[in-house]
Amino acid sequence: MIKDQNANGAPKKTLLERMKTKAWLSFIFESKNTREINDLNKLVFSGYGDVPIYRLQASGDIPEIRWKDYQIGSANPNEVVLKRVTQERHVPGSLAVFETGLYEENKIVPIWRIFEFKSDALSHESKELWAMVDAICGDMHDMRSRGAPYLVRFNTVAQLLIPKSEWGNLHFSKPESHPKINAVVTAYRNGYFIPSLKLLGGIMAMWRIAIDVGESMAQMEYLVKGLLLCEPCVQILKSHDIYEEFLSAVNIIEIKDCIQREDFETAKKIAANLLGESKR
Repeated sequence: MIKDQNANGAPKKTLLERMKTKAWLSFIFESKNTREINDLNKLVFSGYGDVPIYRLQASGDIPEIRWKDYQIGSANPNEVVLKRVTQERHVPGSLAVFETGLYEENKIVPIWRIFEFKSDALSHESKELWAMVDAICGDMHDMRSRGAPYLVRFNTVAQLLIPKSEWGNLHFSKPESHPKINAVVTAYRNGYFIPSLKLLGGIMAMWRIAIDVGESMAQMEYLVKGLLLCEPCVQILKSHDIYEEFLSAVNIIEIKDCIQREDFETAKKIAANLLGESKR
């Protein structure tokens, strides 16, 4: 992937790289019960007692870690830093956050795979995405085995968020006739489902797979956007300090989806909004 450059010539970080780094740093903050960036070296490497950090770095006992640069998104932790920080006496589990996704109920949800996925239905990434869908829909594995059409699979997943009767009406109506408040939000407020990171990941995985095999539809975006408006999902992503980046990354996928469906007008609007946000 070709990246733009900053004024100093250094490559800009992709949205995914920024999300990974910020989520990794947020996990470390939470693990060490602090939000003070200047405390991290001492807290993460507390096993060395009162030995000054600069001496530990000079001797090679610990690597130089650019906490402040990670926080503002101007640098990513390298492999040496990632592996050293995740060691058992430091911050176990942090490497999985950077490489795979976010923890929920002590289990990792491989949310980054949604943004890394390549267009190859037989790829390892595709299997991981299907596993995310299977995790929220027990019938999906059997449906795939029977070769059920994507529309049938998607309708099954959609009814996890919206009652069947309401989904039928939305599915066959034009976007301009949809209610002002997203029906997913209304269903959540009525207690129809409980938002979670696992649910968000599964819905987005279904959407992403459908895009890459050419079977997507605007209604899929509607579900994803609705779920991202539900307060628990907002709070989950904000707690990891990645909410804005996550929305932008979703919009980039949506642009691809719109172009694939030849909805160029919507794609242009989304791109214009993204460009406007990037200039703020």
